[in-house]
Amino acid sequence: MTTIAFDGKVLAADGQLTRGSNICNLNTQKLFICPSDEEWWITGERIVAFGVSGDITGQLALLETVRLRPGYKGLTQSSQLPAKMDFTFLMLLASGKAIVGGKREDDVTLWWSEATPPLATGSGYEYALGAMKMGANAVRAVEIASECDIYTGGEISTYELRR
Repeated sequence: MTTIAFDGKVLAADGQLTRGSNICNLNTQKLFICPSDEEWWITGERIVAFGVSGDITGQLALLETVRLRPGYKGLTQSSQLPAKMDFTFLMLLASGKAIVGGKREDDVTLWWSEATPPLATGSGYEYALGAMKMGANAVRAVEIASECDIYTGGEISTYELRR
């Protein structure tokens, strides 16, 4: 799993890739920032960045799903992904809104909702959320989660929301 945290200003994610009980990598990309030559969308709103926790195949599938291309509107309530993927995400929109969501292993559809920071998702979310509720920023919250959660660690990547 992983830990993704958003404090209202910064989205932060750890870099540890775990397979079973083995740490495979400490610098895995889990935070995705929309390049200037692309557009990412969810139900008619532009996505500027998102972090994904869970199956790495889910990360790649979500990235493909949000990309705007001819004849396609990005992620909508009717979007479907293959079963057997289990992941959660935190998205930041150009409007400044934050979205939490995910996909369960038995479903082909995704769920999501607008939410108010502080927000966290992934295996270390309780630690990160607790840290932010006590005044830590998102980066420190992920650091604290990595001290407590065996599935969180490695390099921390960030995205600062510009308003």
